[in-house]
Amino acid sequence: MKYIFTVILFFSLFQAQISSQENVIAEIADEFLTVDEFVKRFELTPRIHSSFDVDSQKVHFLHTLIAEKLWAKEAHNLQLDTNYSFNQYVKNLEKQLVRDALFKREIEEKSTISNQEFNAALQKCRYELRFNFLFSKSKTEIDSLYSLLAFTSIDSLLINRPERVEQPEPIPLLFGQMQESIEDSLFRLNIGEYSEPIYSEIGWVIYYLKDKIELTAERLGTKEKLYSSINKILEERKKKELLSNYLRELLSDKNVNTDRDLFELLSQKLSDRLTEKFVDQINDFYILYESDINKIIKAISSQEKSKDFIKFTTNPISLNEFLHYLLFMNFKSSGTDLNSVRVALNSDLREFIKNEFVAREAYKLNIDALPEIQDELKMWKDNYLAQLLRNTYNKKIVISEREIEEHMSSLLDSTITTKFVDLTEIKLSNLNQAQYVLTQSETGKEFEDIISELNLPEQMIVRSDSMQPINIFGSLIDIIDNLEVDEIYGPIVKAEGYSIIKLNAVEEKTLSSIDKNKLQVDLQRELLYYKKLNKLITDETVELAKKYDLKVNESTLIPIKVTEVPTLIYRLYGFGGQSTAAPFLNLFYEWYFQYKNEIQNPL
Repeated sequence: MKYIFTVILFFSLFQAQISSQENVIAEIADEFLTVDEFVKRFELTPRIHSSFDVDSQKVHFLHTLIAEKLWAKEAHNLQLDTNYSFNQYVKNLEKQLVRDALFKREIEEKSTISNQEFNAALQKCRYELRFNFLFSKSKTEIDSLYSLLAFTSIDSLLINRPERVEQPEPIPLLFGQMQESIEDSLFRLNIGEYSEPIYSEIGWVIYYLKDKIELTAERLGTKEKLYSSINKILEERKKKELLSNYLRELLSDKNVNTDRDLFELLSQKLSDRLTEKFVDQINDFYILYESDINKIIKAISSQEKSKDFIKFTTNPISLNEFLHYLLFMNFKSSGTDLNSVRVALNSDLREFIKNEFVAREAYKLNIDALPEIQDELKMWKDNYLAQLLRNTYNKKIVISEREIEEHMSSLLDSTITTKFVDLTEIKLSNLNQAQYVLTQSETGKEFEDIISELNLPEQMIVRSDSMQPINIFGSLIDIIDNLEVDEIYGPIVKAEGYSIIKLNAVEEKTLSSIDKNKLQVDLQRELLYYKKLNKLITDETVELAKKYDLKVNESTLIPIKVTEVPTLIYRLYGFGGQSTAAPFLNLFYEWYFQYKNEIQNPL
């Protein structure tokens, strides 16, 4: 089985690992596409595995990226960037970026580890503790158990207690596996000693140290690996502590209310949409995506949407602004009923208010003016604008009945060969699921086994069950057409989340007249639609390249060193949130051949 991607996580702004010299690869009117930007997008964009060598892949990606730039330029020229939804998208994206940069400044860069902290951790690393515990939700009961330990053994107390089944043998504990404060208490114990009752989120616990085992050199590993592990644990703990202190200081005197009537209105609309979408379905959770939130936005009156929903003292947030925040983030609830939705919405509101205060603090520090923020923002804006322009092309395609009749007639007059495929597609709600699928695939685990482990709802798994004409897969045709059997590709961004596909089998079939008659008209209509759409987009892109006086220096690509292993990189944002590290780009490069032919051989 072939695997398309290596999964990588990164936590701060991407820094291209090339020379700082910004050689220009392409000019589009008054804008430039530089080596730095090309390398960044190429390295951060999942690429389909193919027989093309890396130099060909670079050329194809360059032409795809230029197409995106041309579409974004034309979208701006047509003022598609002036609509409310686009500007709300940009605002939410910018806030996420400035929060991340503030996190780097206030948390990440201050997460230094002292020699004393490191040495204390190193001492803990040398031992494995073995402990038992007593648990109760009642403070009175745990105090009683604590008193009894002075006169009787923990084994005697555990005999008739429910927590005994969780610890048939003493539980092993290594450094970094437990909350730091509890860990410190346990490592201070001698064998046979027990802690005072310690409160946790689930109740009260007494820990009893049964044994303390010194680890062998083999278990500790190399010095480099051990030190790296210690530093990683200490840095994460330090970040957590600094983050907690920072938010406590920032938010301690802040109090923001929401409009109760608007809260109930939105809760009802969300619940109604969830109930309609997931009728007769029982899931672990229920998610509303962009298309769902847009329906809710349209269903609420302009008067209601314009009202202040989140009542900050300065610059309160309207209901419309918050709805577009949900459009940006999606909405997730444990149930479709009104009470479950209220709980989920209340949680989203708390997170929004926290993030809004953090973003406003970042703006006070002018973090939004940093060049790396503006560059990152422009990358995402261009991609979104390109999508907006492509959407206008989609609406221009109309298939008349006469066209479909002529097309069907032509099929009957000739012998054609059609590709049939057997495909499995899984639809995922978040990037963590996509990461799990791809990581497990790389270990050699079977795709079906991974699907079983995810325990996905039935409607999220789409199997062909038999060989199907490739043209029924619509926008996925080009991707599927380039896959080899047993190849896995993804994630593919969709309105409802993400999709990963596996090609199980391919067969070329020569169809007789009778067979061709059996092909549904709707499938042929779909095929015609995508043919016409591809021709329209190709022609329009060629004209845009002429309009904006495109200049390309492909020789600049040759010396650029890039990673040959396709990667899937996730961006984890400071103060919360995640996304792909760069916008996805499906390859679209054949337009450039037509463009070169037309400018070299003008009519």
